[in-house]
Amino acid sequence: MAKRLLYVLQGNWRYIGIAAFLMVMGGVIGYIDDQFGEMLKHMIDNISKSVKQEQVGSGIFWMIFKNNVMVAMMMIGLGIFFIGIFPACILLINGAIVGFLLKTISLKGISAGKLLIGGILPHGILELSMIILSGAIGIKLGVKLYEWLLAVFIPERRKAANDQLYKLLEQLPFLFGTIVLGLFVAAIIETMITPYILHALLTTQEESVIKQIFK
Repeated sequence: MAKRLLYVLQGNWRYIGIAAFLMVMGGVIGYIDDQFGEMLKHMIDNISKSVKQEQVGSGIFWMIFKNNVMVAMMMIGLGIFFIGIFPACILLINGAIVGFLLKTISLKGISAGKLLIGGILPHGILELSMIILSGAIGIKLGVKLYEWLLAVFIPERRKAANDQLYKLLEQLPFLFGTIVLGLFVAAIIETMITPYILHALLTTQEESVIKQIFK
């Protein structure tokens, strides 16, 4: 499985790079641009309310896992429309939320590095990687479908377009299974490990400030 995953990732590295760039760019926009502040704050508030509705760890776990899988499915499935614009937008938005959150925390006098190291990276390395992979596949699916449709009118491109699209479609079950597994593990880490790491890094006052932000 590891060899197959490495082979698939190598074959899609350009689109993975594009997806990672979009997420990073979204993070920079969320951090430095106040224009989208209210919209991003509203999104974060909605996420916070959803978490508060779940009173037990298992409920929070399933909510996080379900939401992430739904986002991944939407990015892959709706990537066929408009040459992958939908997954590109989702990547930008996810990055912007992280960037805005780090900025909000830093403006409250709390080190953004603490939140990044203790509150995001433990599960985010896996979770964000799976989201980036989902976005990459969604973008590639949209591009390859467009090339396939275009090749209908250009006979010399037809075979190459067919082969590339069918190869991607053959990889989809394996890729989706990998993404779901990765998001499952990330959700376990986020609910069972990340809170303890963050608690160890933050002072009581800093924890109180963060709770006020997400109240």
